[in-house]
Amino acid sequence: MYLPLFISGFIIGVSGIFFYRKRVERDEKVKKTKYLQKKYKSTTFIYPSVYQTIILLESNEIFKKMYIILTLKKNFCLSQLLFSEQKEFVILKGYLKKKISNFYINNIKLGNIHFGSQFCTKSPNIRNYSCFGAITKKIEEFCYKYDFAHFYGSYWPTDKKLINLSQIGDTTIFLQCNIRLLDDKSFIEDFFSCFTDIQDETSKRLELEKNKLREYIEKSREYEKKDFVEKLLDDINKNANKDVILKKKDKKKSKK
Repeated sequence: MYLPLFISGFIIGVSGIFFYRKRVERDEKVKKTKYLQKKYKSTTFIYPSVYQTIILLESNEIFKKMYIILTLKKNFCLSQLLFSEQKEFVILKGYLKKKISNFYINNIKLGNIHFGSQFCTKSPNIRNYSCFGAITKKIEEFCYKYDFAHFYGSYWPTDKKLINLSQIGDTTIFLQCNIRLLDDKSFIEDFFSCFTDIQDETSKRLELEKNKLREYIEKSREYEKKDFVEKLLDDINKNANKDVILKKKDKKKSKK
């Protein structure tokens, strides 16, 4: 009779200890953002869960606003310890006051997270990063100095389902990296330096980008009209073309 109550009490007690420790850890991680907070006039804290904090920063010379999203390891209870992926990271997501040329940089092992890279020219890889688009000298130097998962600047939405040519906004900057980098003031300064003297996207270039997107939308609509067999054949042909391109690249490398 008392055994179920004892077990329930034990589980609640252990979970409570984990919960308290995680909240203390969360507060310690938030302190790491103080230097970044000083660059903005307004700060708002949001706590979606015990392992995540969102800080909204507003009014800055370069960014209209920025979100700092801190995500800790989900080990505040037994179930999380046993079944969840144990990672912690920070995301800096800011909205520039200008529209700049798109760029996309991803750790090669993690792959691309933004569909917009397919409209950009492939740039040379930097260290263990695959690069697309306009990689400036300062962004290149940033890639050599710091380790991160994803870093992009784009005025296209992340999801192709949200495409709307008439509602192209200013550039969104996205950086996902380890929380410990927030302790490094040089990291914060180098991050902002990437966008201090960068030029606005020209109207001519923007129109070219829109044309690429229009073509993509047209092809997508045509594809959706096809039946299952036609779609399957299209996918097979696309994969075959990719293999041919890769073989050509391998031959060029072997000649060198």
